[in-house]
Amino acid sequence: MCNAADAEDLGQAVAIRAWRGYATFRGESAFLTWVMAIASREAARLAAHRLRRAEREVPLEVQGEPVTAACLPHADPPSTDWLPALAEQACERGDLNLTEYAVVRARLALPGRTWDEIGTTLDLPGSRCAVAHCRAVAKLRVALFLHHPELLGGESALRHAMAQAARVPHDPLTEAEADVFRRAVLDRRSDHRRRNWPTLLRSACTKVVGHLDMP
Repeated sequence: MCNAADAEDLGQAVAIRAWRGYATFRGESAFLTWVMAIASREAARLAAHRLRRAEREVPLEVQGEPVTAACLPHADPPSTDWLPALAEQACERGDLNLTEYAVVRARLALPGRTWDEIGTTLDLPGSRCAVAHCRAVAKLRVALFLHHPELLGGESALRHAMAQAARVPHDPLTEAEADVFRRAVLDRRSDHRRRNWPTLLRSACTKVVGHLDMP
């Protein structure tokens, strides 16, 4: 997703930060893993810079169908000011890959643009942007539940929504989904015993969010 100039800038930035921060490397992970973490953060910064530049350069008059909200969560918190920071944090943790992060930032920076227009700013096909956005939304929803439950109303609201999701007649929260949601989100535990817990958690968050009483 970078051109040659961006790739060169990224390489230089990673080298400089690794050199400056080498004294802080404690050997708790492999050296390559440490460098790749630096590269991920620098790539995220580069993507954000490109999107800000694209926002200034894209003309006000555009043609085509607008980007739809079909992939957005069922319920939105009262403000979306936190979304860029949430996406950046998710990228730094490795929850989002760089393409997903860039597409989310582009979607926020260029509202009303078609996927093809967004793809042009990122050197990606529009169809790939649409798919990446849908995947990113599911991952960000989980990140929101895990790391910022206060934005969703807090523990009491989440417990109530979980109970509601388990009682609906159509596609209710399953016992396995409820167990993973309770452990990961409500009890803040990481000792997951179910092998497919990430899939169960994503499904649970999708079902629970629809029952949150958002303003």
